[in-house]
Amino acid sequence: RFAAPHSKLVLRARSRVSVTAPQWPVPSDTPAWEEVAAAASCVPDLGPESPVHHVFASRHVPHLAAATRYAAVSFPRGRPVLAGLLELTARLHADFAYDPEATEVSTPIATVLETGRGVCQDFAHLMIAGLRGLGLPAAYVSGYLRTNPPPGRERLAGADASHAWARAW
Repeated sequence: RFAAPHSKLVLRARSRVSVTAPQWPVPSDTPAWEEVAAAASCVPDLGPESPVHHVFASRHVPHLAAATRYAAVSFPRGRPVLAGLLELTARLHADFAYDPEATEVSTPIATVLETGRGVCQDFAHLMIAGLRGLGLPAAYVSGYLRTNPPPGRERLAGADASHAWARAW
């Protein structure tokens, strides 16, 4: 407790941080996607990390049969979930063209599927719609990519960019 007003407060902290590379799971060792979908539907928790928040349609990610059919190609019966996710990601990258002029924030997923063009948020929404259609919880994640300028150069204002990802449970 402070009994009298203060005009200055100085806090000093020192930390040591150890960083280790993550141990990624072997895709073929992950459970079958149907098991993951079934497990997600049985979670009784409604907390912020619960998969129940990421299985239903939303404003930007409606249930769309065409998106489910597109995703289903990567998830044949019994396929390990991570193997399916990696294949779906690779297919999206191969099948769709990055085109910042093709869409706006309100462009429907059906349009992205029809035209094969869009930006990261469109591809994330498409992946999420396909996964949710299969019963696999998936969410939209956005962030900011901070780049390193070339050696000897200053960081340029506006050179970095926002980005969107899909997160699967």
